[in-house]
Amino acid sequence: MTESRARMWRYPAHTRGRRHLDPDQEEVFVPLRGTLTMVLGEPWERVDVEPGGVVVVHPGTPLQMRNETDEEILVFVYGAPTRHGNAEFLEDVESI
Repeated sequence: MTESRARMWRYPAHTRGRRHLDPDQEEVFVPLRGTLTMVLGEPWERVDVEPGGVVVVHPGTPLQMRNETDEEILVFVYGAPTRHGNAEFLEDVESI
């Protein structure tokens, strides 16, 4: 893949990724197992996504992937274009 990238992410129970925004990349999140919680926007909004659901995040939108459940989750993430190192990391949302 030269113009996009894809990854599988496993999040153990009660873990979260870093809150950030990417000024260039549009991303698609598809939970395959478990309920994905996304923290989106500023001010932030909580969005829970069941397996097979889809969340599209536009460039410049603050986001954070979280697992608020007692089970591991598996999430497919696809993004384009492929730009690395330009994400802006934001203050974490401690309690949602």
